[in-house]
Amino acid sequence: MTEPPVDPVAALGDLAQATERALANALVELFGFTNKEAAAALGYSSPEYFRKVRSGAKPGRLLRDPMTELLTRGRVRQAVPRRRAATGELARVRGRAGEPSRAPVEAPPVRPMRRGTFAEQLTRTDAGTRHLYELEVPRTEGVRREAGREALMAQLRAHTGEARVSPVLRAPEEWRVRFRVTFANRRGERSEVTLGGKGGYRVADVLQRAQGEGDDPLAVLADDSEGSRYGIPAGAAIVAVVAEFY
Repeated sequence: MTEPPVDPVAALGDLAQATERALANALVELFGFTNKEAAAALGYSSPEYFRKVRSGAKPGRLLRDPMTELLTRGRVRQAVPRRRAATGELARVRGRAGEPSRAPVEAPPVRPMRRGTFAEQLTRTDAGTRHLYELEVPRTEGVRREAGREALMAQLRAHTGEARVSPVLRAPEEWRVRFRVTFANRRGERSEVTLGGKGGYRVADVLQRAQGEGDDPLAVLADDSEGSRYGIPAGAAIVAVVAEFY
């Protein structure tokens, strides 16, 4: 009997007690990030620093809050704060080989998606071979929730009709996808479920199933989340989806 995939966030237990190294490695396992993609998702400029946090060579205290937020919410609302000198000004950072140090710019706040509305965002990373799609919808049925269904269907169709160029084989291949789904009930109780594991789903298969549900991809995700050991609250509905196409 095949063992079910272990959710890397659930495996950490209490995130407040987890080390920064454990948080960083859980991020990579959950989203399939490269070090560069993880640093960008956290609003941090140095993939090399993130790599050292993963290896334990650096403590990574600056990254702790955004890593926790990314693991639990699927996005970061505030970029990692820049290190400051004793004067209060932004500390200068090392330049490229043969170049002097430079003054960085202040990291802009990441615009949060508003709860209770329909909002979407698509980020292309890794030379376009990996797409991170974020969707929020109201908990209750209505025009905005239906707009979310249509938007997710549009992404599934786009990634089915468009071939992905493998960065390794340099040849066209099918897109795959994995999901992180957030449920919430009327009392505000929330739960998150990871679907697809390391291998992910064929996007074409998810699209076909959604078409069989009357063009309702949220129904497919809800069906696959049934019986989840993550403890979905009673009466909860999907309110957010993070889809990683790769």
